Amino acid sequence: MTPSMKASMTDSEHSAISASEARRANGAEIAAAPNPEVVPVARRRRFSGAEKQRIFDAFDRCANSGEVGALLRREAIYSSMLSTWRNQPQPP
Repeated sequence: MTPSMKASMTDSEHSAISASEARRANGAEIAAAPNPEVVPVARRRRFSGAEKQRIFDAFDRCANSGEVGALLRREAIYSSMLSTWRNQPQPP
C-alpha cells in the first residue's frame, strides 16, 4: 500500500489494514477453523397404519376445548395431516 493511499483513508480503515498487514508480515494469518458439528439430514416422518389409528382414536376422545390442539402439539403433527389421512383410500 502506498503512502498516498494511506493518507486518504480514515483512522478505522487505517487500523484495520495495519492489523491485517501485521498478521501477514508475521506469517500468522489465521484461517477459520472448520465447524466440527455434524448437521443432521432432515427426514420426513412416516406414520404406520397403527400409529395413524392410535392418533385418530385419541382425536375421537377429545371432548373439551383445547384438547385437539394439545393432541396435535403432543404428537407434533398438523391438523391438515389428519385431513389427508382421512381422505386416503383404506386398504381392503
